[in-house]
Amino acid sequence: MEETHDNAMAGLKAANDSFYTALNAMFVGDMTGMNAIWSHADYVSQMGPFGGRLMGWENVGADFQKNADMKFGGAITCKDMHAYVGNGMGYTTCVEEGENLDSTGNLMKVRHRATNVFELQDGAWKMIHHQTDLSQQLEDSYKEAVNEKVQ
Repeated sequence: MEETHDNAMAGLKAANDSFYTALNAMFVGDMTGMNAIWSHADYVSQMGPFGGRLMGWENVGADFQKNADMKFGGAITCKDMHAYVGNGMGYTTCVEEGENLDSTGNLMKVRHRATNVFELQDGAWKMIHHQTDLSQQLEDSYKEAVNEKVQ
């Protein structure tokens, strides 16, 4: 049965909400939601606030697991969302706002633009790409946390 536009849009928005629920759970060490919302295909990609580009679920998932292990805490919400749905694919754009903990445990504000791309796979919307603006503040905190774990 072909999905109606309204149903597809509702499913896309629900998947986007699930991503942010999963992202916030990842901040406290729980990867269950990220593993569920992301496609595990070789063509998925991630261009997050730390810079660079990761290709394939193996690399994207491993990077999210590293972040989960650091337990940055805090929460991010998707504000001012715009969504578009087409035939089996859709995307959302928004401003991600919230707080994360830096490497010393202090809250730091987070605010950047984001684009999320989803693909309909076996009747479920799965994320295939996530991209945000670069954040020097988050990148610096990430590097400090990595260096502290190495020492």
